[in-house]
Amino acid sequence: MFGKQDKMDVRCSSETEANRVSKNGHKEGKESKGSEGNISTSFLKDQQGTFSASAATEGCNKSKSSSADPDYCRRILVRDAKGSIREIILPKGLDLDRPKRTRTSFTAEQLYRLEMEFQRCQYVVGRERTELARQLNLSETQVKVWFQNRRTKQKKDQGKDSE
Repeated sequence: MFGKQDKMDVRCSSETEANRVSKNGHKEGKESKGSEGNISTSFLKDQQGTFSASAATEGCNKSKSSSADPDYCRRILVRDAKGSIREIILPKGLDLDRPKRTRTSFTAEQLYRLEMEFQRCQYVVGRERTELARQLNLSETQVKVWFQNRRTKQKKDQGKDSE
């Protein structure tokens, strides 16, 4: 998005968003009135794709002619390593301060069992999913998402085979 710089200087344009941001992307507190801080580009890149940028900023862009943005928009100024400044419009609902959820690591035994169940039936619902999750010491959501991802992988692989 901005090249290969490690850090960017971030300035918030409104007083309510002017909490100091530490180098790891977390707010330091409301007692700090300075609106400058550093946030890694990888942190912002990780947040891309978590919302529809065009849909989320549509209302914000429409209000450019008026003096104030809607209350659901936040504008921040970003300075990259080359020194150029860009304005980014983000929805206030996007929580940049929340740490990213860690990726689930399945054990070999869990993967083997999930694969065996997938070979038997590609859709596991209801009691079957509850029981499988309990046996593998996973949440039902983890089992559900694993099956969704596995079906997606299978479709992708079938597309490659037909080419």
